[in-house]
Amino acid sequence: MDDFADRHPVAYILTVIFSVILVLFVIAAFIMGLRTNFSYWWGQQQATQDKNSAGNFEAAQRQFLQDKNDVDGYVQKITAARQQLADFDKAHPSLASEDGLAGLTDAQQRQSLATNLTGLQQQCVNVVNDYNTNARAYLTADWRDANLPERLDPNSCS
Repeated sequence: MDDFADRHPVAYILTVIFSVILVLFVIAAFIMGLRTNFSYWWGQQQATQDKNSAGNFEAAQRQFLQDKNDVDGYVQKITAARQQLADFDKAHPSLASEDGLAGLTDAQQRQSLATNLTGLQQQCVNVVNDYNTNARAYLTADWRDANLPERLDPNSCS
């Protein structure tokens, strides 16, 4: 080999550089192959660590409690909004009036009350769906407080 290096120093240096690059490439490919082949187990291990982390535990419990309290609050607001709409309907049995502007104002007020009720019901259903999704999600399902229900009924928002 010394004869080749002495006779062709540039070719020898290029051969050594190419050989080093080739060895580094093979090592990198081997490591990438190991990571790919074992990614399932490493991924499971990482998911388990994430699931059992203190931050996840605290955030999940807080979110479950917040969602349950939000639903309870929305149910109370829905009851109040439904009562406001019923009271309005009792006070205005007929929206027809001799004065067209008064009738229009009453109709707009009733529409506003009905829209408010519908919005509260939809928001309540959204929070119920979030709660139920988190109750089944891998990272959060185990951290629901034992005093909270396993799932909430969206019909409670009607």
